[in-house]
Amino acid sequence: IDRVGFQSGMAWVAELPAAGAVSVWPNPARGRVTVSLPSALPSALPSAPVPRVTVTDALGRVVWSGAARGEVGLDVSGWPPGVYRARAEGAAAQAFTVVR
Repeated sequence: IDRVGFQSGMAWVAELPAAGAVSVWPNPARGRVTVSLPSALPSALPSAPVPRVTVTDALGRVVWSGAARGEVGLDVSGWPPGVYRARAEGAAAQAFTVVR
Protein backbone atom coordinates (compact mmCIF):
# COMPACT_ATOMS: atom_id res chain seq x y z
CA ILE A 1 0.00 0.00 0.00
CA ASP A 2 1.47 3.29 -1.06
CA ARG A 3 -1.12 5.87 0.02
CA VAL A 4 -4.22 5.94 2.20
CA GLY A 5 -6.69 8.82 2.15
CA PHE A 6 -10.11 9.99 3.21
CA GLN A 7 -12.24 12.30 1.10
CA SER A 8 -15.95 13.12 1.08
CA GLY A 9 -16.76 10.39 3.59
CA MET A 10 -14.91 7.72 1.62
CA ALA A 11 -11.65 6.04 2.52
CA TRP A 12 -9.33 5.00 -0.30
CA VAL A 13 -6.11 3.09 -0.68
CA ALA A 14 -3.65 3.59 -3.51
CA GLU A 15 -1.30 0.81 -4.39
CA LEU A 16 1.27 1.69 -7.02
CA PRO A 17 1.87 -1.16 -9.43
CA ALA A 18 5.05 -3.14 -8.96
CA ALA A 19 7.34 -3.67 -11.92
CA GLY A 20 5.68 -6.35 -14.01
CA ALA A 21 2.24 -5.73 -12.47
CA VAL A 22 -0.92 -4.96 -14.37
CA SER A 23 -2.05 -1.33 -14.17
CA VAL A 24 -5.67 -0.33 -13.50
CA TRP A 25 -7.11 3.16 -13.92
CA PRO A 26 -8.93 5.23 -12.90
CA ASN A 27 -8.65 4.23 -9.28
CA PRO A 28 -11.07 4.63 -7.58
CA ALA A 29 -13.55 3.90 -10.37
CA ARG A 30 -17.26 4.52 -10.82
CA GLY A 31 -18.18 3.32 -14.30
CA ARG A 32 -15.32 1.91 -16.33
CA VAL A 33 -11.73 0.81 -15.70
CA THR A 34 -8.88 0.03 -18.04
CA VAL A 35 -6.65 -2.92 -17.19
CA SER A 36 -3.25 -2.64 -18.89
CA LEU A 37 -0.92 -5.62 -19.08
CA PRO A 38 2.82 -5.04 -18.72
CA SER A 39 4.69 -5.09 -22.01
CA ALA A 40 7.43 -7.16 -20.35
CA LEU A 41 5.19 -10.24 -20.23
CA PRO A 42 6.33 -13.02 -22.56
CA SER A 43 2.72 -13.12 -23.76
CA ALA A 44 3.15 -9.59 -25.15
CA LEU A 45 4.87 -11.14 -28.16
CA PRO A 46 2.46 -11.56 -31.10
CA SER A 47 3.22 -15.29 -31.41
CA ALA A 48 2.65 -16.02 -27.71
CA PRO A 49 -0.69 -17.27 -26.32
CA VAL A 50 -3.06 -14.54 -25.16
CA PRO A 51 -2.86 -14.34 -21.33
CA ARG A 52 -5.90 -14.78 -19.13
CA VAL A 53 -6.85 -11.75 -17.01
CA THR A 54 -8.83 -12.37 -13.83
CA VAL A 55 -10.51 -9.84 -11.53
CA THR A 56 -11.48 -10.97 -8.03
CA ASP A 57 -13.40 -9.27 -5.25
CA ALA A 58 -12.17 -8.85 -1.66
CA LEU A 59 -13.30 -12.40 -0.85
CA GLY A 60 -11.35 -13.89 -3.75
CA ARG A 61 -14.41 -14.60 -5.90
CA VAL A 62 -13.86 -14.21 -9.64
CA VAL A 63 -16.03 -11.34 -10.95
CA TRP A 64 -14.52 -11.16 -14.44
CA SER A 65 -12.18 -13.32 -16.46
CA GLY A 66 -11.10 -13.21 -20.07
CA ALA A 67 -8.22 -13.35 -22.49
CA ALA A 68 -6.53 -10.02 -23.21
CA ARG A 69 -3.39 -8.60 -24.71
CA GLY A 70 -2.34 -4.98 -24.14
CA GLU A 71 -5.38 -3.32 -22.56
CA VAL A 72 -8.94 -4.30 -21.76
CA GLY A 73 -11.78 -1.99 -20.70
CA LEU A 74 -14.24 -3.22 -18.10
CA ASP A 75 -17.65 -1.80 -17.23
CA VAL A 76 -17.76 -1.84 -13.41
CA SER A 77 -20.89 0.32 -13.08
CA GLY A 78 -22.94 -2.68 -11.90
CA TRP A 79 -20.33 -4.01 -9.49
CA PRO A 80 -20.85 -3.48 -5.76
CA PRO A 81 -18.55 -0.90 -4.15
CA GLY A 82 -15.39 -2.50 -2.79
CA VAL A 83 -11.80 -3.46 -3.41
CA TYR A 84 -10.94 -5.69 -6.37
CA ARG A 85 -7.70 -7.18 -7.68
CA ALA A 86 -6.77 -7.57 -11.33
CA ARG A 87 -4.19 -10.19 -12.25
CA ALA A 88 -2.80 -11.46 -15.55
CA GLU A 89 -0.96 -14.73 -16.04
CA GLY A 90 2.71 -14.08 -15.39
CA ALA A 91 2.19 -10.64 -13.81
CA ALA A 92 1.72 -9.29 -10.31
CA ALA A 93 -1.80 -8.24 -9.24
CA GLN A 94 -3.01 -4.66 -8.86
CA ALA A 95 -5.73 -3.58 -6.44
CA PHE A 96 -8.42 -1.06 -7.40
CA THR A 97 -11.56 0.30 -5.76
CA VAL A 98 -15.08 0.64 -7.13
CA VAL A 99 -17.09 3.42 -5.49
CA ARG A 100 -20.58 4.90 -5.88
